[in-house]
Amino acid sequence: MTPDVNPVDIYVGDRLRELRERMQLSQAYLAKTMTASLEQVERYERGLERVGAERLQKVARVLKVPPSYFFAYPGKTPGGLHQRLQETPCPMCGSNNVVEFRRAAGAVRNRSDGNP
Repeated sequence: MTPDVNPVDIYVGDRLRELRERMQLSQAYLAKTMTASLEQVERYERGLERVGAERLQKVARVLKVPPSYFFAYPGKTPGGLHQRLQETPCPMCGSNNVVEFRRAAGAVRNRSDGNP
């Protein structure tokens, strides 16, 4: 992995490719629906280029999944992403553990006392 490649981009690309293949869609079809080039789709799927929010929303609509599908971290993640995220500083809070930050953010969201 090159230093410029973000593990989250790789994970999103893996999820995109897996879903596209499961639905038996070509990269060319996906490129057309995303208003992207075939080369861009290839780079998205390899995690070499970040999928912008608007494009991710378009592809989620086409593939009939919520945009959050591309960020869900089920059990084991491809390519040791979970481990890499544990070693990646969070750009928003500076924490050295993005996974712990996500858990903490989820705990705040799930508080039962009604406070944000």
